[in-house]
Amino acid sequence: MTLLFIALWLTGFGVLTLYLSWQKKVAHHYFKLLGWLQLFAALYFWCSAHGNEFGPVYWVISTGITACLFIGFNTAAKPNTTALKPSQNHAINWNQASSILKQVIVAGPLAGLASIGLVLSLVPILPGDKATQLVTAAILLPLCWAMAIYWACATQKQTQPVFSFIAIIALSNFYF
Repeated sequence: MTLLFIALWLTGFGVLTLYLSWQKKVAHHYFKLLGWLQLFAALYFWCSAHGNEFGPVYWVISTGITACLFIGFNTAAKPNTTALKPSQNHAINWNQASSILKQVIVAGPLAGLASIGLVLSLVPILPGDKATQLVTAAILLPLCWAMAIYWACATQKQTQPVFSFIAIIALSNFYF
């Protein structure tokens, strides 16, 4: 319990010291060093209190929450002083809207289905037993999906990813 109290205390004062030094309320650069040293000392006490597995996790969470609290408490609630421009009614460009909608559909569900089909087709040829194959496929799925989304958004020709994704989906369905 004492280690936990020390860890919380060091986290709070470390974030406070860094906050004050970054707000230029304290002129010395030594306070930045002191703040970081307090945070790393807090990491040591978090690890001592909860072990090397959970200590760093609690340290990151407590540091983030403490920083958000300091920012929230020190933010003055000011009314919005910017002058608002009068609203201009612009007509919707339907060609641009349909292009964006097509890209969202291609980059979202269509790329996801193609990635699922590709990864499930790879499961039987992956090394290891069934559990290892499924875990590897579960790890590969978000990577394949992210690459498919990136390619669908980066290419100039919108038809190329559409036809490629449909072909991957069809081939993966014939494979099973």
